[in-house]
Amino acid sequence: MLLTLQNNYNIIVNGKFQSLKEVLVIKMKALNKENKLPKIGMRIVKSAIAVEICFLVSFLRRENGIVFFSQLAALWCMQGYVANTKKNASQRFIGTGVGAVYGLIFLLVRDAASLPNAVKECADSAFVSLLIVVVLYTTVIMKKKQASYFSCVVFLSIAVNHIDYPYTGFSA
Repeated sequence: MLLTLQNNYNIIVNGKFQSLKEVLVIKMKALNKENKLPKIGMRIVKSAIAVEICFLVSFLRRENGIVFFSQLAALWCMQGYVANTKKNASQRFIGTGVGAVYGLIFLLVRDAASLPNAVKECADSAFVSLLIVVVLYTTVIMKKKQASYFSCVVFLSIAVNHIDYPYTGFSA
């Protein structure tokens, strides 16, 4: 493309006269097409709706529980296609079950052990770390390795959240 600037702000482009404004508009449109931002897709919209539904459920339950964990689960399960979403949801279901069982075991053993406070902190961290091995190995034995992440998230959310606030649900 051959450009020649004329003194009245006209440009000769490939032998044709065009105003500078026309050329700039054409160039800006071309740049806009090349650098166009992608549209907001359905996965983003569905993710936002899922987060809002978690807030709504939390509100209806009178904020009984921590909405953060349900939102993480919803975002983790959200996929571009329904089949992938269902697959991730089933992995999450299995992982939640495994993590919850070991979380309960942690709480029961911790509640039954009467250790001095100085020892309790070290014992808690060692027991949690040991149980992570057991949680992960359980998903391997079950041939559900894809559920290992959620198993660990659920287990840790139960165990770590109760280290400072012991669970006393089974106390008389």
